[in-house]
Amino acid sequence: MPVSQLERRLNLVDTTLLVIGGIIGTGVFFNTSNVAQRVHTPGLVLAVWLAGGFIAAIGALSYAELGAMMPLVGGPYAFLREGWHPIAGFLYGWTLLLVISPGGTAAVTMKFAQTLGTLVPALGSPWAVRLTGLAAVWLLTLVNYFGVKPGAIVQNIFTSGKLIALAILIVCGFALKHSPGAPSAPGPPWEGSFLTAFGAALAPVLFSYGGWQSVTWTAGEVQNPERNLPRGLLAGTLVVIAVYVSASAVYLHVLPIDAIRQTNTLATDTAVSLLGSAGATFISIAIVVSTFGFIDMTLLTAPRVFYAMGRDGFLFRAAAYVHPKHQTPVTMLIFFAAWTSIVLLAGSYDALLSYTTFGDWIFFGLVVAALFRLRRKQPDAPRPYRVWGYPWLPAIFVAASFGFVIINFVANQPQTSYGLAIIASGIPAFYVFRRFHA
Repeated sequence: MPVSQLERRLNLVDTTLLVIGGIIGTGVFFNTSNVAQRVHTPGLVLAVWLAGGFIAAIGALSYAELGAMMPLVGGPYAFLREGWHPIAGFLYGWTLLLVISPGGTAAVTMKFAQTLGTLVPALGSPWAVRLTGLAAVWLLTLVNYFGVKPGAIVQNIFTSGKLIALAILIVCGFALKHSPGAPSAPGPPWEGSFLTAFGAALAPVLFSYGGWQSVTWTAGEVQNPERNLPRGLLAGTLVVIAVYVSASAVYLHVLPIDAIRQTNTLATDTAVSLLGSAGATFISIAIVVSTFGFIDMTLLTAPRVFYAMGRDGFLFRAAAYVHPKHQTPVTMLIFFAAWTSIVLLAGSYDALLSYTTFGDWIFFGLVVAALFRLRRKQPDAPRPYRVWGYPWLPAIFVAASFGFVIINFVANQPQTSYGLAIIASGIPAFYVFRRFHA
């Protein structure tokens, strides 16, 4: 089999569940507390989650137009390469390789292992947590080594599991708790200006909604991508919006908003209020299922971007190697797992998150901005799907993306400066690889 070829084996169900699995990680269990610290009424908390869902839906639909137009392995790497310049695509892949994917995967893996340690005390020590995380990464690397379909099957199972767990929490919240949480204490509904407070509240929400782009990394392996990518992106994002808003409504229904602001274990507190001590175990199991599925999703999708870079001559040639039997980009799968393992052993959960979210949203904005340029640059190119509300809705997404970047940059120094330096380090690397392969 040629080293530059991957086969289209992912159907609409796989695509939709990859979108859902790429978005739902840990944020749904915690981030309503962060929102309530910035806006202080239940209505505003839900409004922030709806606004974040609206922004995510615009982004997903914009990516759907680009993915249907260019159903290529690597997704945003290809969109940036064609929409702006090869260096833009390279900087995306470079940052994804060094920071975004290994950092995000290691952070979620750490949360998986920490939560499993609460269920199995023998796995609760600091080194046991890291070893458990490493075991999860390499077990799922082995699964994905044997093909995109085995990885997708695992993804489908665990994404379905997290949806079932969240559905149980939501149904129990409304069915078992008949008196709503107490209203907030008297005081202003937000601190400072409304726009500042709402924007700060939106930051953790946008982090929670990130991940729908991951399915486009596998666009070259999606069957009938002109049809399945837009449908999967839209359906998956809408399901997540419904889940996130419903879960937040349950938290607000069950607990007083002052308690929501003060807790670091929101979903657990809610479940304990509903189910007693069994609720804590239930939420821990739900987090383990959700995070394990997320780890599988990144191992399935991210190596495809690095494979595409190697195929184009922007990484070492072995990066483009495809296993002749299993048809997976095995070199970059193993490389990515190894690099994620190093990051997991070296960093802390909070620091890794501050590295990843900043870089992610820079490229979200640039990709959707490329949609405008491609509309002008290639007006006659086949577009099986066109984003609704063009140009206004994509423009809203671009503005929101860069607004999020600015807020994150200011609030998370010096980590975000380090992230920016890593992006900039890709500029000389681009010219080195281009000269080496010339």
